Amino acid sequence: MARLEDFGTLAIVSWHDTHSDQPGWLSIGELEQTPAVVHSVGWILRTEDGGNPDHVTLYQSRIEATDEVDSVVHIPVAMVQHVKLIGR
Repeated sequence: MARLEDFGTLAIVSWHDTHSDQPGWLSIGELEQTPAVVHSVGWILRTEDGGNPDHVTLYQSRIEATDEVDSVVHIPVAMVQHVKLIGR
């Protein structure tokens, strides 16, 4: 039976995403001041394995035989607030 550590590093990454205020004109005092906090879960793809430099690259699924991945997200390191490693 496969073990979690056989698949690499699974992580929950909390990060600040870009976001827009309501459409149309707003006074500067009405602009949203709170960050859009996103929590993403996935397998970490290290830079030396194909992840983007200066980013945390996560993927959802991987086909081992063909080394294909899907649902890939590249999160700029400067936007990352917290990383929790799962199963470590």
